[in-house]
Amino acid sequence: MAALDSYLTTYISDIGNVLQKVIAPTIVTVLPSKCIWYDMLKKNSGVQKLANNTFYITARDGRHSGIAAVSEGAKLVSGKPKYSQMTISAKYVFGTFEVTDQLLEAAKDSKGAIVNYMTEQTSALRSDFARELNRMFWGYGGEVVAKVAAGDATTGVTLTLAPAFTAVNSDIAATKYLAAGMKLDINGDACQIVSVDSDTQVTLVAGITRVAGESVKKTDGDGTVVDEPMGADGIISNYAEGLVTTFQNVARLTNTWASCGYFDATSEALGLPKMELAYVTAKEFGDPSVIFMNKTLWKKYGNLLEGYKRTANLHEILSGGWKGLDFMGGDASVVLDYDTPDGKVVFVDPSTITIGEMTPISWIDRGDGVLRRVDYASWQGVLRWYGNLIGKGNMRANAKLTAKTG
Repeated sequence: MAALDSYLTTYISDIGNVLQKVIAPTIVTVLPSKCIWYDMLKKNSGVQKLANNTFYITARDGRHSGIAAVSEGAKLVSGKPKYSQMTISAKYVFGTFEVTDQLLEAAKDSKGAIVNYMTEQTSALRSDFARELNRMFWGYGGEVVAKVAAGDATTGVTLTLAPAFTAVNSDIAATKYLAAGMKLDINGDACQIVSVDSDTQVTLVAGITRVAGESVKKTDGDGTVVDEPMGADGIISNYAEGLVTTFQNVARLTNTWASCGYFDATSEALGLPKMELAYVTAKEFGDPSVIFMNKTLWKKYGNLLEGYKRTANLHEILSGGWKGLDFMGGDASVVLDYDTPDGKVVFVDPSTITIGEMTPISWIDRGDGVLRRVDYASWQGVLRWYGNLIGKGNMRANAKLTAKTG
């Protein structure tokens, strides 16, 4: 028995080394191609990490009061710039897979077989981990991934869904962020997905009573609603939008610098004049050099360029392979991101946002190896990231248009 335990310990260690030294680094390298926010933003720029897993941000929100033209011999004005102190907590994102003892036993004479299995498992994990981070970085910390559709049956295992937000151009399918086996909370009722059947339908393990319009949220293994990081939709927002009225402990209603510089919610077709107004308004306070859209509006923007006899050529804007179309003669780039909230055009000054990172993407290892024994017949590998998306400057350097159609 001792010999078998010794063998398994060595074997698990070998697999752990593969995860730690080979697979984990490839997860980090794949992130830029799946999560533009991780690629575009600096880490821990302008923020201070505190011991209680909180980030402390000092943002300048007013001009210097000590500058004045005075008469010869007159008393000088002594002053200082105005700053606001903000805080935001770290959030915890995990990706987990499991390997059974039976699988290890079946493959113990061929370490290559188990390594191949691990590579396949973690290949899917690394891609979806990046995609899930991108979804979260586009959110507002509300955890909503879908809504119960109008006309859905009030009970039963078949659940019809609508997108989390208004389907302005139907760019984001209602079930895009759902998967078989996922545990959900619908207005306090717990359920689990058996299968994703279409863009609008899932089948549940057991039926629950629900009402049209109720929010669908993911839960942890105990059924508690997840606690997701803040995202760009909440950081680049206005008090009038109603998504995040208190921004990193600062009230947006009484602190105009904490809201985006231009906000428009008129339901209308996308047009260049409104885009140009948003850009020049935000430009006064910074450099809104990246403009995000989902597929319908991105195609519409390309058509607008052709209509105005302008070139619609793609060019690379980031090393991760992200490309954009020129805007305002090349001073900014319009980028397609399939997680951009439907119908929204988001103007971003990257210098005003940072990724606060407590723990970089890594495997949990407390000295006993990457694979942890979770019960008597299986081991678990857990990938983690601890941090948050943080606004750190004058948010008026950003802008947002909503409810725009193609």
